[in-house]
Amino acid sequence: MKTKIVITIIIIIFALVSLSISSVMNSSQKTIACTEEAKICPDGSSVSRVGPKCEFSECPKVATQTTVIGTTTQNTNIVIPNISKTTKLNKKVTISGVSITPIELISDSRCPVDVQCVWAGTVDIKVKIESGTSVQESRISLGSSVKFLNVGVELKNVLPQPYVRVSIKPENYYFEFNVVPAEAIKNSNTEKPIF
Repeated sequence: MKTKIVITIIIIIFALVSLSISSVMNSSQKTIACTEEAKICPDGSSVSRVGPKCEFSECPKVATQTTVIGTTTQNTNIVIPNISKTTKLNKKVTISGVSITPIELISDSRCPVDVQCVWAGTVDIKVKIESGTSVQESRISLGSSVKFLNVGVELKNVLPQPYVRVSIKPENYYFEFNVVPAEAIKNSNTEKPIF
């Protein structure tokens, strides 16, 4: 009788251990794909869901610091606030009087977030930049800027992040832009205007 009780207890313990190991292994192998919704931020930009909990990204902070980048013919200062805005393909966004419209996704070679890559990759897009009567079409890469008149237009971020088995349709991309003083342009694409 005692051996039957001992054997039953051992079987129950073994079953419980097997179930807990199985549930831990299954939960760690799940790939999470967030819905492609966007949240509109107070400054007019939008952010998408990211991360393992699919929470919305933090809205950009509107800085109060400004930079004087030049003067107009009336000798008044032109000031650009330190803000960025997000838009989609063929949707115009205006920052400090400069309108930016992403018109074509040229390439997206970013490394998917669920694998380890040697190279981070980049995104190249064609943009139309306008201010007053000035219009310029240029190619711009993620993290770099292109000079337009006396400012630089910077492609700060591209969402959503790529995953291995998830294809992103061009209409689901979000592009975050910033307008910076011409002196602050980094990795300049000034030699890549498209005419």
